[in-house]
Amino acid sequence: MKAIDAKKLKELDKANSRLKTIVANLRLDVAMLWGDRLRKLLTPNRRHSAVCVLQRRFGVSERRARRFTGQSSSTQRLPIPAPPPDDEALTA
Repeated sequence: MKAIDAKKLKELDKANSRLKTIVANLRLDVAMLWGDRLRKLLTPNRRHSAVCVLQRRFGVSERRARRFTGQSSSTQRLPIPAPPPDDEALTA
């Protein structure tokens, strides 16, 4: 094998590994989407809960789960506020 061929083979291996990483990330995104069947997450509390579920179920980082759900990092770090007592009677 000539040096030029070896160099081309090495470049192809690098490109192949990058493509495999991209495909693996896309498969994980699809699994998260269909596995959790995410609906519209309009409130920050729902997004916060969805981030926690994605982290537990799929073992992804908080950053990736936040990016997937559209949750900002500052909102994610705040604790989920308890609903007012009046709301509990209305939803029961």
